[in-house]
Amino acid sequence: MEISAAEDDLYFSSITENVDLPSGTSFRMVRKDCVGRCLVATRDIQPGEVIFRERCLVEGPLHCTVPVCMECYTKGIGVSRCEYCGLPLCRECSSKPEDGLDSLLHTRLECSVFRSARRKFDISEGSKEDPVYQCMAPLRCLLMRDEPKSWKIIQGMESHIKNRQGQEHWNVCQVNIVQYLLEYWKLDFSQHDVNHAIGVLEVNSFQVEGRGVGRGIFPLLSLLSHSCVSNVKYVYCEDRYMECIATVEIKAGEEMQDHYVSNLDSSATRISNLRSGWYFHCQCARCKDPSELGTFIGAVLCRFVNGGCTNGLLLPHISSHSTVYKCDSCEAVVEDMKARLQPLQTILQEAKSADTDLLEGYLQKCLLSLHPTHSIVIELKRHLICRYNSRRERQDVVTAWVKQMLAVFDKICPGLTKERGVLIYQGFYAKYMDNILDGRLVTQEIVDDRDKHTLQEAFRCLEREKVGTFEHRVKAQVEKLLESLS
Repeated sequence: MEISAAEDDLYFSSITENVDLPSGTSFRMVRKDCVGRCLVATRDIQPGEVIFRERCLVEGPLHCTVPVCMECYTKGIGVSRCEYCGLPLCRECSSKPEDGLDSLLHTRLECSVFRSARRKFDISEGSKEDPVYQCMAPLRCLLMRDEPKSWKIIQGMESHIKNRQGQEHWNVCQVNIVQYLLEYWKLDFSQHDVNHAIGVLEVNSFQVEGRGVGRGIFPLLSLLSHSCVSNVKYVYCEDRYMECIATVEIKAGEEMQDHYVSNLDSSATRISNLRSGWYFHCQCARCKDPSELGTFIGAVLCRFVNGGCTNGLLLPHISSHSTVYKCDSCEAVVEDMKARLQPLQTILQEAKSADTDLLEGYLQKCLLSLHPTHSIVIELKRHLICRYNSRRERQDVVTAWVKQMLAVFDKICPGLTKERGVLIYQGFYAKYMDNILDGRLVTQEIVDDRDKHTLQEAFRCLEREKVGTFEHRVKAQVEKLLESLS
């Protein structure tokens, strides 16, 4: 069904009602072919500028989760339960008032449904995922029907029902969510209503954090279009707010673009994930370039394949229906690269728990097959840089890797991004590790002006990161260093 410009204007007006604009309005919503609704800048937006702050419309637990508190999503819920419906609540949340501004989302939403049915849940604490949680976030979306403005916003969001139908996940949801809510709990919603709520969450939700992790709907943030080289970032704040921040200069008329999938993955991985999660084939400049803007983050050594040449690189050539790797030197073509790389992907999954010696062995094995800036190699190097800096060793290696990786990050996650901020700090630390004690420089005179400027850039990259995250801890170290230089 075609939507009129007046309906679009009304929708945009409704989703911006509860949005903070620290620097005034700097964007508008438009429709573009092959993109749909998106946000474009109405003036030049500067790097680091907070474009808007948006409060979460509705939130809930993750689709797949072990038993967690229904309010803050923390694990280890102990014996606390909602006295009315039996759903898990941690001790801290169960002591909050039932009424007023500080009342629980759980009390205001799903508990009233279960309480009226006079049935109680019996969920045991443990490490096993409980399917009951699959329906909780969709149910909270459905219960927005009692708030007409919120309900209309949810009804206007994309859910990709047609694309999702018939998939295995769709079939599971019909049993665990649709039938469960409509037949067991006898809720007065249509199957379409429930499937739309499921889809809105799958396509548009963002990670939210209490003391644990859940997912939430931010309608304005959801209008950011995708690019594999984005120009904005978002940071979750206290009180269920999300900030949208420019990472590079955005010129008037340009789209405000997020990255829906990790920008550190190769094109083959990103495009596959975009197809399965958002149902489109990315055609950005990075995805259309087999070298990925000269970063070679998906490049495989031709000699990795039997009969391949010694100097060539196998680069991904991706269409809407296939992915093949072609050598840039000989005529080798590989169609099953994903299967060939699976053993190396397994290595990456084991990297976090591996000791330093094992990590170094993994890296050497990967370098026999992959370009030095392949995404798998970069991730292993990131792990090793943390190990080397914590042990104050391999200063020359860390310095060389940081320079190499910053050249890549400057192209695929440019500007004031957390990836660049952490890496810049790690390079500074490696260079001056012998002069740093307890996060402060022992001698200030040895740091030249260029390095001071570099450290200030790291701070700008990280200054709005959420308390408790790794990036925020790095920012705290950067602050200490800057204080000792002032």
